[in-house]
Amino acid sequence: QRVSCWHGCTSNIPNPFNFFPLPCLSLLLGICDSPPRLSFAELPGVVNDSYTVGTKLKYSCRPGYMLGSGKSPYVTCLANSTWSVDPEFCVGEFLRLTNLNPFSFFRYRLIGPTSARCVVVGNGVDWDKELSHCEAIPCRPPPDITNGSHTGQSEQQFLYGSAVTYKCDQGFSLIGEATIHCTMKNNVDGEWSGPAPECKVVRCPEPEVKNGKKQSGFGPDYSYGNTVIFECDSGYTLNGSSSVKCEANNSWVPSLPTCITHTTPTTSPPGGTKDTSGVLEELLAI
Repeated sequence: QRVSCWHGCTSNIPNPFNFFPLPCLSLLLGICDSPPRLSFAELPGVVNDSYTVGTKLKYSCRPGYMLGSGKSPYVTCLANSTWSVDPEFCVGEFLRLTNLNPFSFFRYRLIGPTSARCVVVGNGVDWDKELSHCEAIPCRPPPDITNGSHTGQSEQQFLYGSAVTYKCDQGFSLIGEATIHCTMKNNVDGEWSGPAPECKVVRCPEPEVKNGKKQSGFGPDYSYGNTVIFECDSGYTLNGSSSVKCEANNSWVPSLPTCITHTTPTTSPPGGTKDTSGVLEELLAI
């Protein structure tokens, strides 16, 4: 007669006592069957069919899993012929996509999710979502300008850190920054460091200062950015800035200076007044 066994076992030992079922053979002998197969961990080496009570085995986490905090990878064959297993002692490991190189961080942007989990799929493992990738940060093509060109005319793409320099056709002056760079905004999109310059015809009038002369910046023509430095004739004092610059609005900045006559006050008796007529006349003439 077949007897009923514990823990899902069967035994072919004859039962001399029809009223008492015999325990399972594994329990009588003090052994455990093969340890359980786990989806998140595996036993290294060859696994036996049976182990004696008290045997302790150590699992290793499968790829994509890591040992959980406070968890033990050991299992023990207990006296009741079962294995002690800490449930899910290996937990899914996250793949975190970060840029460790500070220079790479500012030149590339992440396309896709910031993390993915390694999971069991069928008889293997795979990531639970499509993996992200890093893409160089691009800028739109730099704007073209009228009566000028830039050094990127033949380029197909403009990535973070690239630069273009503008120049004007002959007879035109470059107004603004000649070079702009591809930079980044909001950690995702590329943008140029500033607006493109413009090319204009700028002509400032001949600068003349009465009772003065030019030290540098002799004509005959004056265009954007030209600078002239003045000095006064002997006996005159400069009033204003000695240096002026031709600006984009076709005028000199700051305004042209003036040269004022030196005057020597006449002496007067105590309590009298000084003769300032010469100074007054000079100021009225300005």
